Order: sequence, then structure tokens, then C-alpha cells
Amino acid sequence: DADALSIWEHFLKIKEDDETHSLIRSRELLTLYTHLYLSGSVRQTGSYHIPPYLKEIKKSFDTAYQEQYSLDDLAARYHVNKFTLIRQFSRYYLDTPLQYLNKVRIDKAKELLLYTHEKIGAIGQTVGIDNTNHFIRLFKEKTGVSPSVYRRETPVL
Repeated sequence: DADALSIWEHFLKIKEDDETHSLIRSRELLTLYTHLYLSGSVRQTGSYHIPPYLKEIKKSFDTAYQEQYSLDDLAARYHVNKFTLIRQFSRYYLDTPLQYLNKVRIDKAKELLLYTHEKIGAIGQTVGIDNTNHFIRLFKEKTGVSPSVYRRETPVL
């Protein structure tokens, strides 16, 4: 598959071995895995069609991650069952909607921690997590370190 080969070649071109490039490599591997998974899905189902409402939800998460979302509200807005929404989103994007949203939020928080001097609580609020303790706990769960340790120990390019 030419697309998979192109993604793999891009991955192999990344030679730097710092935190930022490790994140880029991880993103490229996820892109490759997602592509291969969806290609397999096409072979099984005969369709590569991601339902438009799922694309719209993902786009909202990617661009308006600071907004508050609930599965019940999303299901009602798109006229689908909440469990169908979770199952379909997971099928195409490999995470539940809220897992995906939290990954986007944590990725943005990492940038803010490295490139701003905002307080940790303010960064949590900026990315849509108003409770500072919840933000710290989620950040540590996803990265293995607290936001303050991440800020202090991650080199900035």
C-alpha cells in the first residue's frame, strides 16, 4: 500500500532523539497503525466511509478541545445512541471519544507547559479541564510524570 509506505518512510526520516521528535515518531506510528487498521476494515467491510458525524466530532475535539463535552449531549446532537457513538468512534479512531479528547488536551497542555509560564491550574483550564487536581492526575496518568516535572525536565527546542 503506497500510503502506508509513505508514512513509514516519513517515520524513518526522523533522526533526532529528543522529547519533541519522540512525540512526532509516536504520532507517525499511530498514523501508520490507524491507516493499516482502516485498510483492514475496508477489506472486511468493503467501506472506508467514516460517518460524517464522527468526522465532525473529531474535528470539534481537535479544534475546540477546551469546550466541555458529554457523551449524552453528543449522542443527542447527532441523533445516535450513546453506546453506538462510542463503538463507532472507537472503531475508526481507536479510542473512545473521551479518551481521544483527553489525548488532544494533554498534547496541547504539553505545549503550553513548555512554551509558556502559565500556572499549571491555568493551563488545565485553557485545555478544558477546570479542576486542577483532575488535570494533574490525568496528565500524570497519560505521561507518567506530573505537569511540573514535565515542565522542569523536558528540554525545549
